[in-house]
Amino acid sequence: MRILVGWDDPGEAELIRMYLNVGDDPEATFVVTDPDEFRRLATTQDHWNAVLMSVSHPDIDSAFSCFQAIREYRADCPIVGACRTDDVFRIARFLTNGLRSYVLRDAAGDYMFLLSAIMDAALKQADAERERQVAEKLRREIDEKIVVDIHVPVDFEFLIPRGRGLEAMVCKQSRRFGNEDVVERSEMP
Repeated sequence: MRILVGWDDPGEAELIRMYLNVGDDPEATFVVTDPDEFRRLATTQDHWNAVLMSVSHPDIDSAFSCFQAIREYRADCPIVGACRTDDVFRIARFLTNGLRSYVLRDAAGDYMFLLSAIMDAALKQADAERERQVAEKLRREIDEKIVVDIHVPVDFEFLIPRGRGLEAMVCKQSRRFGNEDVVERSEMP
């Protein structure tokens, strides 16, 4: 998993890199503290599986603009935001525009212990959504290609004698032409 992190505190940035780089690839997490460099990397390189960003770096409006640029460039890449507890009401703007998840940055820095699990969950959620969309698309394609063809023989005889409530039989034959079902009816005496 390759994660791009845009962060505002260089001391925390190094700790985040260490926490997220636990695993097979020690270079899987790339942490940037310069907002312009973060935006450039996020919107020009496709090898990031997920993005973690501070939603207040350098300020809320600039961070939101960067967030929108990332969403436009990589709509399928899960983005996780991080905000301080006094800015939590501002995260709604990001959530309503596609932010996958967020983490509250407490003063003690305990949130860092959750980052790995939150990033994993965001990736799994994005993968599950992608699989659901692919399955839905496949289902629609299959539905469009299925031709419903019901054959009812014209000389079909009922075992119910005349006068017993059944005067005629309506024979329905359904076929699919393009995207429409066409039903042919023929009445038999």
